[in-house]
Amino acid sequence: MEDAARLLTALRTKNRAMAEKAARSLRKLAELEPDAFTPHAAELVKLTMAEQDLRIRWNLLQVLGKLTLKPKLHGVAVDWLIERLGDPSPFTRTFALQALFDLSTHHEPLRQRLRPIAQEFAENGTAAMRARARKLLKAASV
Repeated sequence: MEDAARLLTALRTKNRAMAEKAARSLRKLAELEPDAFTPHAAELVKLTMAEQDLRIRWNLLQVLGKLTLKPKLHGVAVDWLIERLGDPSPFTRTFALQALFDLSTHHEPLRQRLRPIAQEFAENGTAAMRARARKLLKAASV
């Protein structure tokens, strides 16, 4: 999709305000049309992993969970997201957990691996982390 390509270009700009706006738009587009990013999945994973601006990263983490990834790229993304669960930012940890659960939709071994992590978040995280973890655990048990 042309919109996805334009947003990815805007994301690479040195103007951080424009890049943040592009990241928010990417997130919104991913919610509506996740398949729009399939041709750009590898690039999005790479950009997300390299992003240092927290607000941009938070938006990209939410996009990452919506992507359909090839097995090798899925493994790279999951490994990187697992590392983010130890990030100093509670928002980063929360969005990483959400992205991991989203990526585990058709991957039961990953879902099983995430349950104890989500349980730990539900018991010992910030208020937002606890709420998100409870929601994810409830959805995973359905």
